[in-house]
Amino acid sequence: MEGELTNREAINICEPDSALCDAVFSAMNPNLDDVDKVLYIYTKLCSLLSYDAEYWATECNDENNIPPKFLRHIDINEINKISPTNPEVVCVDFNILFAKMLEMNGIHTRIKTKGRDGENEPLFMYHTDVEVPLCTLKNPSPILNNINSNEPNNTLYLTFAGYYDMNNIKVLGEINNITLRGFSNEQKSFETELESKLKHTVSYEIGHSKQALKCLLSEYELQQKLANLVKSCSYPTDTEERIAAAQERFHLFFSKITQINMPTFPALLYSSKLFDQIISPLKNDNFVAEFSIIKEQKKDQKNMYDMVGLIALGPKRNVTYIHFSPNKFIQTIDKQLVQNNFAERKMDYISNLMPRARHLVPYIYSPYIELRYKRLFDDIEKNCKRGSDTPPPNYKDISCCTNELDSYFQKWHPPLTK
Repeated sequence: MEGELTNREAINICEPDSALCDAVFSAMNPNLDDVDKVLYIYTKLCSLLSYDAEYWATECNDENNIPPKFLRHIDINEINKISPTNPEVVCVDFNILFAKMLEMNGIHTRIKTKGRDGENEPLFMYHTDVEVPLCTLKNPSPILNNINSNEPNNTLYLTFAGYYDMNNIKVLGEINNITLRGFSNEQKSFETELESKLKHTVSYEIGHSKQALKCLLSEYELQQKLANLVKSCSYPTDTEERIAAAQERFHLFFSKITQINMPTFPALLYSSKLFDQIISPLKNDNFVAEFSIIKEQKKDQKNMYDMVGLIALGPKRNVTYIHFSPNKFIQTIDKQLVQNNFAERKMDYISNLMPRARHLVPYIYSPYIELRYKRLFDDIEKNCKRGSDTPPPNYKDISCCTNELDSYFQKWHPPLTK
């Protein structure tokens, strides 16, 4: 637990679960160069593990008051139990495992905490990154070999943001949060080579991952289906045809999100992506179609939250709200109950997903939005000509955040009229 181990000590004594090691290493080519090994191990871990959605939603900003449930992420005995069937991690335990698996393959690493050297910092619930100094890699690629030969003291190193890529690999089929830091005359050449190697590694992993393959097949089926749906929705003159086309979209969307086989966080992101492709084209001035990812207070634990989806769908004067909890249930929920829950902060927005909210819940007043954007709202209202129907000159500046925020402001902060 915190205070008993440093990050370096935790890496040294970590003994990753045998099933996790088998899932990572069983298909790895032993002849890979060190750069490819790093990319391969990272990609496999991102594919196998998932960020703890409950921890993300609960937003534990007070390091001195972490709910006991989450302390497993800094308990080395619990870290050793992480496996393909027990996959939830945060950045701390992900990076302990990642660093350990790299070092099991002779690759030197170091832990950064809050942007500084964290090797001797106590194992604790703060943000961490793994760094791999390029100058320590063995059997490197020709370009890297040239860098290390000509610049033996180079300060180039790779850093990894698995907390994003654990979602990216599942939802987008991409790894895009590996950063090359430092400077070298050969840096651009190496970045090009790194991009090529990463693309090959990700393609291999996607092709051999049942979970990712399922998503790709869904995308293929989706595109074939949408080609006809968009055509029938865009041009029909018969109202019954439009209704039938919309209903077909609803059926397609809800059937797909009930079949997604992912942990909560990527499941919601993937559902949001499907919503954008299938349902969002129905949205117009008279029809609401929004998918929001929010947090919801647990009924038996007031300081704990689940990550859930809230869908708003239907004519503006008769919007239906649908509560979506991946792998659990889909149910309609009364608008007044939604508003009451937001007013009491039992439902709320997740600050780490703002301001690019996916998306703001339409027609619902939010104390959080009022607090977060108070200065922006005050500035716009201050410039409003009271007694006039004309909005202030910078009224549309709010669109720099999101269109949903613009709509929110117009709904709850209308200009005063005569």
